[in-house]
Amino acid sequence: MTYGKFVSDTSQPVQGQEAVIPICTVDKRGRLECIGTGFFIGVYGIFVTAKHVVREVLNEDGEQILDEEENVRFGLMTFHFIPPNSIVIREIIKISFHGDDDVAVGTLRTMVNQKTGEPLRNKILHLTARVPGVGERIATWAYPNSVAEYNEKEGSLSVVPKIYEGEIEDEHREGRGWGKVPGRCYQTNLGIERGASGGPVFDDEGCVFAINSTGFDGTDLAYISHVQSIGGLALPLVQTDDGKIHEKITISELIDRGSIKVAHIDDVRPGHRERE
Repeated sequence: MTYGKFVSDTSQPVQGQEAVIPICTVDKRGRLECIGTGFFIGVYGIFVTAKHVVREVLNEDGEQILDEEENVRFGLMTFHFIPPNSIVIREIIKISFHGDDDVAVGTLRTMVNQKTGEPLRNKILHLTARVPGVGERIATWAYPNSVAEYNEKEGSLSVVPKIYEGEIEDEHREGRGWGKVPGRCYQTNLGIERGASGGPVFDDEGCVFAINSTGFDGTDLAYISHVQSIGGLALPLVQTDDGKIHEKITISELIDRGSIKVAHIDDVRPGHRERE
């Protein structure tokens, strides 16, 4: 594969910045902080990230935490980069967490054509149900070590993408049982840094099979969570490709409808045996 250009829902190359987004918080003073990475899997703003990236700034229902005055304590948003040089600020509306695995899905406020009012579609990444083996080459595209600077009049946020390459070293089907990776995960030598959590991990076909979970300073050791864990997560008020809005729908149902693209899905459907 060509790192930096990955496979979209139409099986065409997509640039990383078109489908991978920084996850940011904004406080009452308007100060931004980039806390992780996410990536689009739905054309109307459905995205995936790591649960630990957003868990501390949301309540148990995956909604914004309010202060005593009923104001949002930390707003959640992202910068959506549209090549060649456009940036759209998009609010994060709702997030659904997995109970055990370090994965989460969410929705952004839909972009709308200012003239027609029609919703605009964003580029998405192609998932895969294939389970890679130990020793396979992998890569991730994320936003680590973003820096915010402020003075009395203005501020700036530097968000720089980075590609990490490595291999799968081991698979832990029962999880590590501690910290941020209690659920099913892979051990890798990707060496991800702070802010890369939640980014997509690609196989050698350019499809996403996992999500960055955690790394360890000074080492290449990094754990990633399998993307299959998001299947049972549900989101409210989701618009599908046919224009219908669903009050509540799971990621698996969206996959069955074809709204989310998954390669090798037949390999893990009933009647097929998953790789041992």
